[in-house]
Amino acid sequence: MVRIGDRFGSGRSAYGEVVAGGTPSLSATERRLQRRVQALLDDGEQVQAAVVAFLGPRPGAESLIGLFAGLMSWPLANARRRFVTVAVTNRGLVLLDNSSLRRPVRVRERFDSLAVLGPFNETVGDAWIEVNGIQYWIEGIWAWQLYVMRRLKSASGPAN
Repeated sequence: MVRIGDRFGSGRSAYGEVVAGGTPSLSATERRLQRRVQALLDDGEQVQAAVVAFLGPRPGAESLIGLFAGLMSWPLANARRRFVTVAVTNRGLVLLDNSSLRRPVRVRERFDSLAVLGPFNETVGDAWIEVNGIQYWIEGIWAWQLYVMRRLKSASGPAN
C-alpha cells in the first residue's frame, strides 16, 4: 500500500487509512487547533478530533467570486462565513465559537454523546458535517479529522 507523507511519518495510506503499525501524526495546524480547544475544555476532558467548520458560502466560492472581484475574493467569501470548531472529546461532542478562522474562544454547546453527529462527507472539495441537524462546511485541510470523527462515531455504537 502506498503511504502518503512517509518521510513525515504520517502513517496514512493513499486512501487515508492508518497503516498497520502506524499511528497518524497530526499536522502542525491540527496540533495547534487541538491545543486551543484543549485549553477551553473541562478538567479531565481530552480532544480526540477537531475541525474548523463554517456556515455560509461553501468551499470554493472564492473561485467564483474571484472571477468578478479579483484579489478581494477571499475576504469577501470569508466575511459571510461564521466559523465554529467541532470537537469530539472523550465525553462527547463540543461546539465552540471562533473569534477568527482557526481560533476557538468559548464553548457554545456540549453534547454527552456522538448521536448529534449526523451524516458527513470527508471528500476534499465537498467536505461537510452535520451537527444537531445543522450542516457545516469544512475546508479540505480538515478531511483527515473528519475521517477520525467517523471512526470514533462508529466505535461509540448505535446508541451514540
